[in-house]
This record gives sequence, C-alpha cells and structure tokens, in this order.
Amino acid sequence: MRRGFLAMVVVLASGCVGGVDGVAPGPLPDLGNKDPAGSAENCSNGADDDGDMVADCGDLDCMGLAVCGGGLAEDCTNVLDDDGDGWIDCDDSDCWSATRCAISSEFTCDDGADNDGDGAKDCEDADCVSSPACGSADPAEDCGNGADDDDDATVDCEDQDCMDHPACRSPEICGNDADDDGDGVADCDDADCVDAPACTGGDEPEPEPDPEPDPEVCGNGLLEGEEECDDGNAVAGDGCAAGCVVEVEEVVEGDDGTVQPVESGNSVDAEIAPVGDDDWYKIDLAEGARLTVETSDGNGGCSMDTIAQLFGATRPNPLPTSTGCSTETGDLACDDDGGEGLCSFLDYTATAAGFVHVRILEFGGNATGTYHVTFTVTAPPGRETTDEWESNDTPGAATTIVDGDLVEGEIDTADDEDWFAVELEASQTLRLETSDGLGACSFDSVLFVYEPDAQAPTSTTCYNDDTALECNDDDGNGTCSLLEYTALEAGEYLVRLISYSKRATGSYLMSVAVE
Repeated sequence: MRRGFLAMVVVLASGCVGGVDGVAPGPLPDLGNKDPAGSAENCSNGADDDGDMVADCGDLDCMGLAVCGGGLAEDCTNVLDDDGDGWIDCDDSDCWSATRCAISSEFTCDDGADNDGDGAKDCEDADCVSSPACGSADPAEDCGNGADDDDDATVDCEDQDCMDHPACRSPEICGNDADDDGDGVADCDDADCVDAPACTGGDEPEPEPDPEPDPEVCGNGLLEGEEECDDGNAVAGDGCAAGCVVEVEEVVEGDDGTVQPVESGNSVDAEIAPVGDDDWYKIDLAEGARLTVETSDGNGGCSMDTIAQLFGATRPNPLPTSTGCSTETGDLACDDDGGEGLCSFLDYTATAAGFVHVRILEFGGNATGTYHVTFTVTAPPGRETTDEWESNDTPGAATTIVDGDLVEGEIDTADDEDWFAVELEASQTLRLETSDGLGACSFDSVLFVYEPDAQAPTSTTCYNDDTALECNDDDGNGTCSLLEYTALEAGEYLVRLISYSKRATGSYLMSVAVE
C-alpha cells in the first residue's frame, strides 16, 4: 500500500507539471494523517487504523509527529528520550544494536579499551570503581576460607583473583610433559616431584634408618636397660636409690586397717600395738615362685613371739580374729616358731601367679612389741635362654608355648621382638603375665595377640596397632604386662613381646596359662 501511495505522489507531481485532463497545475492537497478513504491513523495504539498495512510510527502518516520522535533519532548515551517514544538510551529498541547497549559493563578494567562503549575506559568507567586494578579498597579474596571476601559473586578458587594461588593450582603430574600446577616448571624439574618414582628411577625413596636408641639415663623417669627402677631421683629413701636400683630398706608397716605392698628384699621394722593389733602386707608372685617371710629383732635374735599367716589375692572379709596357726581357716600357709627362738619363718611356693597377703600378729593376742620382718622371693625355674630359644624374632620363627610354661627371655636390642605360638580351643582364655620373677617388674613390656597369618607389624605400642586381636601394656605389676584373650574359634594364635616403644633392652619372665 505504501508503494501505491508513493506512485500516486509521483503521478500527482507529474500532473503539476503538465496538468491532468486539462486541470491546471497546482499544489498537492494536505492529506494529514488520513488515508484516501479518510480513516485516521492513531500513531500510538499498536493498530493499523487506516488499513494501509502499517501501524503507528511505521506508517508514513505518523512521520514528524512528536510521539514518533518528531523526526529526531535516539542518542543512546545521554540519558534523554530524544525521539519522544517514552524509552531512554539502552531501554529504547532503537539502541539495542548499539555497542554500549550490547555490552552491559566494562568487563576488563586494565586493557585500555572501552569495552561497554559508554565513552569511558578502564578506571574512568563507573563499572570499575570496585576493581583491584583501579585501587579499590575492597578486601582481597582469601583463597581458602569458603567466603566471597571481595563480593564479586565468586568464592575461593572460582575467583579469578585466586588463579595463581598455590591452593588453586592443579597438582603436578610427574611425567606428562606439562606444567600442571602453573609454577613455571614441569615434571621432574618441579620440586613437587622430587620423591616421585618417575623422577627417582622407578624406586620409592629409601626410608631413613631408625635412629640409634638413646643411651639409658638414670634419673629421667624412664625404665631403661638394666635399671631396676627410675623415679626421677627427686626424693631420697622412696624405694628407688640414686643409682636406679631398688632400695632394700625399711618400709612403713601396714597395720590392721591398711595393706602395705612389698617386694622381694624389702625389710620392715614394725610394732604390734595396742594389744590385738595385726599388720598386713601384700606381694606379687609368679607361678612357681618361692616366698619366705621371716621375723626377728633385726639383729639375729627374736624380741617377740610372732605368727605369720598367708592368704590369697583377696584379704579375708571379715578380717580374721585368730591368734595362732591352729585356729584359722582359709589361709594358704601359717608359721609360728619356725624362725629364731619364738619368731616365725613362713615358706610358700605359689601355685598360681598373682598377689598374696601376709598377716603378722603377736601369738595369743595379749601383748605388744616390736619386730623386724624380711620378705624374700626366689624366681621359679624357667626355660633356659638359649640361642635356639632367642631366635624367635619373626612370626615365622615363633616358639610354641603351652599352659603352665614359664618363659625366661630377653630383649637384647631395642628393636628386638620375641614371637610365640599357642594353640587354643574356642572359648579358651589365654593369660600371659610378665615380671622379674621376684614379685616386681624390671622391664617395660608390651604384649600382643594376632591371627596366625599376621605379617610382621611395625607398631610399638597398643595405640597404633589395628591388626592385633588383643594388646596390653601396663596391667601387670608396675610397667609389666598382663594380657587376657578369649579365643573366638579354635586354632593357632601368635604372641608378640616387645619393649614399650622399642626404646629399651632387658630380661623378663612370662607366665603362660590357658583356661
């Protein structure tokens, strides 16, 4: 229709020159915004009111009207509605193809270019006000705290500020001819690959040799080497002498209200007072160990008529009231006058490992007095420590042990191990206890029980061995071990004995019981 209208204008124009059908030339009529049929075009309602197939500002009838820009074009950068269509700059469809409106912001603030076409470059552009390139005071991105520190909607390694941060680099692959971590060196030239097999000829790096064990030091609070005791040497007369040997000296008596622990070689000067008083002691024995308890006046004579009684691991309750050997029940042994004069000499061989209790009283319970008592333990006979016995330092060389064995062994180097094998039926309990055989402990041991196919472990304490079925460190006397394990099924089990943390040497006695 627009083409027809233009043709009509041409015809009319030519008529102005030469006239039409005798009509004298003259000016064109003013059509306004109506088509030849007289219908008016509304230039802002989205409809083709005059039926010429074009609507609103697309219709020539609307050219020059204010609603259609009045003939002015939209300037896309001046924040004005230049063409009067109600839309400003990039919101106006006339500007959608403009560079400034195609790019929403200055995306690089240090490239010398006007990226968004708004006439301002880099730091001159308001879009760059918070950019670090423009000296922003905004906080830098911390590349490992899980927070968007610089408020750029990216966190940690996703933020371009963290591209070169070590935590955000890819790990170096040591053999692919690439600089994976972006530090400027690749493969074996990268310090990250110094121990990689690809850079060491295919072999894993040799482990550093175990350091030589520290020499034993008396007074450091650790039981080492041949030391009998080590309490730091802070207090004199406390049972451990300055040379780290057990003091064979008097200890405080145990009256009828308390029990005084003693060890082999201990001597006690004590008193029975008031009338009816008795004194109690306890001592730990290995199975088969011989205990003697002798009273005297301390000078080879006897100053008081005594009774020495022996009870088991638990002190009787109620306490006994007997005043002689013939009137008591439940005791393991008793002696009246087996020593010098009217003094006592009790002699007992332990039938099982564990503590026993000793009671000292005045015969008849009708007098008071002082006495001196000495406790002596003789170790039971054990297996001899032969070369064959001491070759059991691997699981494959384990020595067989059975119920009732009393094993005498030695850890002769700090990293030495002794291995044993024992057959158990389902539900049988294996009980192993280490000691010095004299009711005391001179070696800090650790005991482990393993399945029969156990590989040689490297653990040195109970706390770092996940493969052991059972482990015990110090449940025995002092730093000695007392291990109990009940078998879930019948078969052979392996036992491993070491020094604690593999830091000392020493000899031990290990009793074996299967129940």
